[in-house]
Amino acid sequence: MSTGNGAIVGRIAERRDAMPAALSKIADLVISNPTTPAELTITELAERAGSSPASVTRFCRSLGFAGYTQFRVAIATELGHASAEHAWITDIGAEFEPTDSPEKILRTLLNVHVSGLETTREGIDLDAVGRAARAITASRHVDIYGLGGSAGIA
Repeated sequence: MSTGNGAIVGRIAERRDAMPAALSKIADLVISNPTTPAELTITELAERAGSSPASVTRFCRSLGFAGYTQFRVAIATELGHASAEHAWITDIGAEFEPTDSPEKILRTLLNVHVSGLETTREGIDLDAVGRAARAITASRHVDIYGLGGSAGIA
């Protein structure tokens, strides 16, 4: 997974051409896969880049980090922020931003819910709902379960 536009990855890309060969191999690896430092130990990263742990340490220091641990934490933090922004768009939607006014957010949410209800209405099979309702009313015992948001409806 490549974010491609993170501050740290951008800094690496800017400095890559000025790096010695051993460090530029590490730079190439991190630019192509920014999650690598968060996933690998210093030794594993060095092996994957065809370098040494000492070169990885020099690479981290050339970027202003005290060492690999600090670099890993910074990359993981940056990826977490990028992931949170992606989650906002996926879970909440691109219709509004966290900085939008409460009125705009309310209007957008209402429009989304109305649209969802209209889509449900268009896809519902009323004959099937009627058969289910008759089966429920004819039953001597009915168990209804719900988890999460469905618990209240159940």
